[in-house]
Amino acid sequence: MIKTVKSLEKNNFQTLTWSLNRGLFIYRLQLYSSRESYLATDLIPLRINVITSIIECKCCVINVKSCYDENFYRLDIICSSELSPEVFSSRLDKIIPGLVIEELKNSGAVSVLEKQMSGNFCNHNRLLLEIKESRNILVTLLLEHKALIFSINQSPCKSGFTKGFFMVPFIFFYYKKLFCGIPEFMVGKLYQQAKDVVLKFKDLGTTELDNVHIEFKEKIDVASLIITEKKEPGIYRALSGKMDFHIIIPGFMAG
Repeated sequence: MIKTVKSLEKNNFQTLTWSLNRGLFIYRLQLYSSRESYLATDLIPLRINVITSIIECKCCVINVKSCYDENFYRLDIICSSELSPEVFSSRLDKIIPGLVIEELKNSGAVSVLEKQMSGNFCNHNRLLLEIKESRNILVTLLLEHKALIFSINQSPCKSGFTKGFFMVPFIFFYYKKLFCGIPEFMVGKLYQQAKDVVLKFKDLGTTELDNVHIEFKEKIDVASLIITEKKEPGIYRALSGKMDFHIIIPGFMAG
């Protein structure tokens, strides 16, 4: 069930008019994201509140609207700031990756606020989820292709893409004393078993890694990633930028 929340109940046209009269820049901030399988469903509203609070510290928030269900959320904020678009974007990009920032002119700002306060803007959630799922399938096929080419030729599959072309969040951890990484969307569940942490793969039944030590999450450019060594089925040494780690290919471990 989709829940829509209007965080600021009062009429905010006066705040918008005040911002326009002062000559402030008006921005529309939008964030679309889905919940990863290993995260609890009740974290979505908490994440929305945290992101909104961060934005409130950086500018004057005029109106906030959000919608979410158990898998997806969308945040839509209209705000004003003295900062130019270049400076404003650079500051927010560093703390909220993936935020879509649009500058609104006078009449456009009023029109967007009217629609935001009256309309339902959650109609396209399913389409966005399907697009993300298609992207995940593409990443999986790309990584499996790189691993397969290396296994056949015993040499790296060189990429023709430039750096930063296809950034994907990875979870990094230690497994069997190896520094490993796996795309975040491939993780189905993380849970405690006795004193160990177990990582279960998404969509692969009971396939899992036990006794893992989670380190951090970071984006990796999978397009320019190069596989240099096969340690064992499903585990390959890889290079991407300054990162030297062992990438996990779950589909090649299942067998």
